Amino acid sequence: MHERVGGVTLFLVLCAWGMVAQSAEVKGSTGGVALAAAEEALGGKRYDQAVKAFSQVLQLRDVEQAVRLGALEGRCMALFKQSLVEKRLDLARQAVADCSEYIRLDPKSARVWRLRGMARLLAGNPDKALINFDHALQLDPKDAVSLRNRGLLYLGLGRDAEAEADFKAALSLDPDQAWNHFNQGLLAGRGGRGGEAEAEFGEFVRLRGVKGREFLVLISRYEGEPSFVRGAIESVLRHSPPPEVAVAVESPPEEQHKEAPAPVEVKEYVFKVGSYQDRGNVESTTRALNALGVPIYQEETDVGGRMFYRIWVGPFRDMTAAKVAFDLVAPLPGQHPEPIRLR
Repeated sequence: MHERVGGVTLFLVLCAWGMVAQSAEVKGSTGGVALAAAEEALGGKRYDQAVKAFSQVLQLRDVEQAVRLGALEGRCMALFKQSLVEKRLDLARQAVADCSEYIRLDPKSARVWRLRGMARLLAGNPDKALINFDHALQLDPKDAVSLRNRGLLYLGLGRDAEAEADFKAALSLDPDQAWNHFNQGLLAGRGGRGGEAEAEFGEFVRLRGVKGREFLVLISRYEGEPSFVRGAIESVLRHSPPPEVAVAVESPPEEQHKEAPAPVEVKEYVFKVGSYQDRGNVESTTRALNALGVPIYQEETDVGGRMFYRIWVGPFRDMTAAKVAFDLVAPLPGQHPEPIRLR
């Protein structure tokens, strides 16, 4: 299960950087001027400043409804992005609250329903996130972003057929959106369709350029992805390497008969989240970790006739990836993960 969820949180983070606040434009009023200043801070990625600026707009008296809605959506976006940067679940929950207030005032914005779904997913509520994406698509069936996000959530839940339907629909609506091709490649690779995966990842690189290559390099090192996915990505990287990055290629024929180098010891980093007797605690912790998209495994240990279930996060082949996962897990309520160690 954890392999399936692995790409969801990572894509959610990247997708968030591509989102732009689309609040209503209100010009001429004091509230409109203040709202524009807040949106400028958000566009400049000064999220803490943006949250404060949107809050000041919401404190104004007799503010127009359009301005209030714009400030609520903007603050929700700023909180959401800040929660990604600082890895704080409390900020994600505040983002959900702002979106909920917006929806109370105006329940017909597909964009805000989608944003609340992303915030709910980040806050560890995939079931509620799915409800929000569903509603966003009821309001706007041609919302390609909601289709992509719901497809990734389906993929994380093991509902591959529904994920494929959403990815194909998103691709038909927006064939020049690189992430639509990446998602198709991810699904094809996981299904063992290597040639199709290579074609989609190649299109992703064509559309994204150097940034696309850099992202594929990152994914190729992520052990949560099946070998078919990594193999397709590595093939694309061999055939279209960026000039400034050296990538592994097959040895020339004259070098293939040389003595093979000594095997390199592979290090695997893990950390323990907890040890539980109660199966309910095991299941709730597992759900929370799956929602974050980190790879996990369990060990059963008999201690004096009592069975304990230990939940570990990992393994990771480099410390950097392990630290990223640790920083995601640490803020979860009630979780106190142990330090990272070699397995």
